[in-house]
Amino acid sequence: MFCQKCGTEITDDSQKFCHKCGERLSFAGDDGNWQQEGGQKRRSGGVTSRLNAFVGGEGKLDLHLRDLVSGVLKHHTAEETEELFICGTSKTTPTESEILTEWPRPWLYSRVFVLLMAVYFALTLMWKVIGNRYALMNVPYIGTLIAPITVLVFFFEMNVPRNISMLKTFKVFLVGGVASLFFTLLLFEIAPSADTSNISGAIVVGIVEEIGKVGICAYFISKHKGKLYLLNGIVYGGAVGAGFAVFESVGYALTWGIQNGAEWLMQTGNTGELYEAFYVAMLDTVKVRGFLSPGGHIAWAAVEGFAIILALKGAEFGWEALAKVTFLKIVWIPVALHALWDAPLFIQTQFMSNCKMIFLVVSIWIVLLIFITKGLHEVNKRKKNVQEE
Repeated sequence: MFCQKCGTEITDDSQKFCHKCGERLSFAGDDGNWQQEGGQKRRSGGVTSRLNAFVGGEGKLDLHLRDLVSGVLKHHTAEETEELFICGTSKTTPTESEILTEWPRPWLYSRVFVLLMAVYFALTLMWKVIGNRYALMNVPYIGTLIAPITVLVFFFEMNVPRNISMLKTFKVFLVGGVASLFFTLLLFEIAPSADTSNISGAIVVGIVEEIGKVGICAYFISKHKGKLYLLNGIVYGGAVGAGFAVFESVGYALTWGIQNGAEWLMQTGNTGELYEAFYVAMLDTVKVRGFLSPGGHIAWAAVEGFAIILALKGAEFGWEALAKVTFLKIVWIPVALHALWDAPLFIQTQFMSNCKMIFLVVSIWIVLLIFITKGLHEVNKRKKNVQEE
């Protein structure tokens, strides 16, 4: 076994700290399971074991959930930020033997969240206090960006191979988001009725929209240069899904805002409150879709990206991977959750509807965290194989 910080070989299993750099040891044992010393509670159980076996793994996976937020409140220098922004280029991508395989402690995503929230509140303040209509028109754009971009940066930080640049990530976000939306609209032209007021229509929507995202995600994966890791699939899929979510949500927010404003004008003839009517309806849409978006398109597409690379089994990309059982038995998860999301089930009361949505968000994130953990195991295993050669 090796120290996850400096790579020094550890020969004594009882060691708690690396004798070279002093890092508290967090390593993968002989059974491939991540072990963390220092009293950190392991999050593992039947669900993780079954899902791990479902995707071809063995044994249980320990989810170090505390590490996902442990870096948020710590001070980070400008140099640390710059290191994240410049990684993934031809000159800054580490070799397989240089990759740090310790459980990552992401933090940049929290700074991005705070920054976007500050901009959002500033725009809202300009409208509510000063009455500036131009600021109002920017609220839906920034509001729908907050959650998807935050989650996308989180995926970027969890990509420990550091072989995808920030520039490429946001290129996939923009181009992939528009392309997947366009591809989906084309598919709807030939698909059966997609009326989500009934279960069959919700199933059609789930299938069509996920096919649209899978196709574009697979395209960007096919253009990746160098070795592919499972974590790369989560980044590529997450970027496509985030773009899809933002463009779709902006459309909904503006549509509902304009419709509500038009209805207000027709009913009252009062143009003085027209913009306020637009704002109220638009804001409701932004808040609801923004709150739920981390468990929607971005998470579903991230699972699909993971499934594509898992189906490749270390080989170069080939479109036939989308027909493999390995891919198909995973991709039904986002399709099913998407269909349930849109289906008119458990919506008799607002409370039941809220419970349904929370359940769906939590469900996909349990799957995602297990897949991220499996991706970290893959990196650790491949680095170990390189060091033993």
